[in-house]
Amino acid sequence: MNQQPARPRIGLLALTLEFYEQLAPGLRESRERWLQETVLPDLAPIADVCFRGAVYRREDVDAADVLRRLISAADGDLYGVKHTRF
Repeated sequence: MNQQPARPRIGLLALTLEFYEQLAPGLRESRERWLQETVLPDLAPIADVCFRGAVYRREDVDAADVLRRLISAADGDLYGVKHTRF
């Protein structure tokens, strides 16, 4: 019985600066749209991709990192969870 290898899962974390939110309102949205229209379709045939939008505040980056570590733990990779202070 030939078993297909598991499809990779990718979490795409797009970072920007809060300064850009003030300097160029709408820039983040246009960059997110570019990712959704250009990058994500290219990745779709080879991996399951999770993209929830660009982040620029430290709290959002920290929350995304905690989520990544929890997903890794669910996949059986406990190293990241064991070595993280929540």
